[in-house]
Amino acid sequence: MALSRPDVGWMLEQRLHMTAPTSVDEQMRHLVATLSDAERMLILLNRELYDGQWEQMRDDLEARLVGRPYIFKLAYRIEDDLARVARLWAFERTNKVTLSDYVQLDDLGRTR
Repeated sequence: MALSRPDVGWMLEQRLHMTAPTSVDEQMRHLVATLSDAERMLILLNRELYDGQWEQMRDDLEARLVGRPYIFKLAYRIEDDLARVARLWAFERTNKVTLSDYVQLDDLGRTR
């Protein structure tokens, strides 16, 4: 029996509500503090290379995965990145936020 991946969209929602920050800005900063470096990097790459367009990033990753021409060579973990892109994009749509407003390059590698 194959193990299924946890619903990270749900996990992001849970992280957002673990404490009771008083404003949306505080809630988002709290959430960003819990993101992995891989998630933060995708948010930053999406902003810088795809002008915040998750669909373009997803399409580019899928093209790379099947060997079609692509814009940017992300890395060796394309399938994992595609799953992260889907979760982060869904989170932004559901919560009407832009995660890149809360993630900076300096945030990478910080202990959570």
